[in-house]
Amino acid sequence: MQLKEIENFFSEILGRSEWIERNEDFILNEAEVQGINYFPMSFYNLLLNKSVIRMARILQTGTNIYVDKKQAHTRLEHCKGTYSRTLEVLMNIYKDDKIRMMVQEKEYQKYFVAELARALLHDIGHGPFSHTMETICNLPKGFHEDIGIRLINEDEELGKCLNDIYAELPKLILEVKERNFLGLNRILEGQFDVDRGDFIPRDSFYFSNKQNSNEVMKYTSEIFKNFYIGKIVNEEGKTQLAPIFRNSQMKNIENFIQERFLNYRNEYYNSKSIVYEFIFKAFAEELLKSNETGKLKTFLEHNVDKQPTDIDLQEYIGFNDVEYLNGIFEVAKNTNNENLRALAALSM
Repeated sequence: MQLKEIENFFSEILGRSEWIERNEDFILNEAEVQGINYFPMSFYNLLLNKSVIRMARILQTGTNIYVDKKQAHTRLEHCKGTYSRTLEVLMNIYKDDKIRMMVQEKEYQKYFVAELARALLHDIGHGPFSHTMETICNLPKGFHEDIGIRLINEDEELGKCLNDIYAELPKLILEVKERNFLGLNRILEGQFDVDRGDFIPRDSFYFSNKQNSNEVMKYTSEIFKNFYIGKIVNEEGKTQLAPIFRNSQMKNIENFIQERFLNYRNEYYNSKSIVYEFIFKAFAEELLKSNETGKLKTFLEHNVDKQPTDIDLQEYIGFNDVEYLNGIFEVAKNTNNENLRALAALSM
C-alpha cells in the first residue's frame, strides 16, 4: 500500500481529508513485509483513549510471560495489527469497480469506517492477563466481547472519540456486524480472519525461531492479498456475497492452519502456562475467602461469577496487568496469611 493510495481511500470513506499518522510495527518489518500502521488523525486520537491505551498494559498471551519472558507483546499491538489487516482487506475490496460503484451509490462508505473501528477495538473488553481473567473469575464464554460492546455503547469518552471519526459510529459498529456487510463477518470473525491473521504470525514471532515466524508472516500477508467478493450459497440455501480466497492460496491457507494448530498445542495450551493460570486462580480464591481488604480484593468480588451486564465499566477498565500485579504485591507485603503470601509469591 502506498501512502497516496491510503490517503485517497480514507478521503473517500471519511468524506474529508486527514493527516495520516504512521506507526511502525517492527514485528512485521522483521518479516520484510510492510511494517507500518496508517491512522488518520481521528483514528489516531482513538488510540489515546483510556479504554484503548489500557490495552498497552495487557499482555497478549497472559501467563505465558512466566514461561517465556520474550512474550511481552500486548493486546494493543495486536489490535493495531488487526486494524492494519482490515485496512488491507477493505482497500483490496474497494479496488473492485463494481463494489466501489455500489458503495458510492448506496453511501456505504460508513460501513468501511465501522469495520476499521470494529477491528481496532475488538479486544478492549479483555481483563488483566487476557484470557487468564476468564479462568480466575469463572466468566461466561464471550465475556470480553460483551464488555467491549458495552464500552463502545456506554463509555462517554470512547463514544466521543468514535463520533469524532464518524457520526453515530458506535451504532454503526453494531449495525455492520448485524448486517454482515458484503459477507465480511467470515473474514473478520471466522476460522481464518483478520484477528487470527494478526495474532498467529505475531505470536509465532515470539514463540518460534525467526526464520519460521518470518515465513508465517509472509504467507499470511499473501493470503489477504488474494481474495475477492463473490456469491456463495449459505447454510440456508440462499445466495449471498462473501469473501472467496483464490485457488492459488490453498497451500498458504493449509500452512496457516498448521501453524495455528502448533501454536495452540505447544504454546496457548502449554502445560506450564496453564499451571500459572491456576496459581492465579488459587490466589484469587484464597484472597476472596480471607479477611484481607484492598483494591484487588474488591475488584475480584465485583467480577467473580458475574455476567457482562453486572460489571462496573469504569472500575473494570481501571485494571490492567500492572494494576493486578501491584495488588498481588500489596497482599504479599501486608498479609499475615501464610497460604496467601505463598500464592502471591508464586504469582509475581
